[in-house]
Amino acid sequence: MTLFKRDALKYRKTYSCGCIGRKTHGDTGSPLYIRWTSMKGRVLNKNYGKSNNYGGRGISLDPRWMKYEYFKKDMGDLFYKHVEEFGLEETTLDRIDVNGGYSKDNCRWANNATQSMNKTNTVYVTYKNQKKTLKDWCNILNI
Repeated sequence: MTLFKRDALKYRKTYSCGCIGRKTHGDTGSPLYIRWTSMKGRVLNKNYGKSNNYGGRGISLDPRWMKYEYFKKDMGDLFYKHVEEFGLEETTLDRIDVNGGYSKDNCRWANNATQSMNKTNTVYVTYKNQKKTLKDWCNILNI
């Protein structure tokens, strides 16, 4: 009978889940790590509630970012800078091109207002040779 690691621990057939002797990044549970796991879930987990808006519609994930260390290297300093300016609750991972994948070149940290204006259903209007969201034009023109 093969025991899963969890069961082997439970029945004292082993004393490690596999982490003993393995060097880790030490960030498990940190805000940056949680955002990384959420991003991966949106793209890779078909059971994610809104997977049809992410992996299900072809949004990709940079293969380097499968390892947390590379994601942290690319986005970590910017994350903490954004948190310092806007706070943790106002720091979300945003894809600049909503139809593009998750990668260093297409991602930024954004506050909730910026993120909410960068959606596939955002309406853009060009008026006097300026392209803005419908919401922005309404605010500018007091409509």
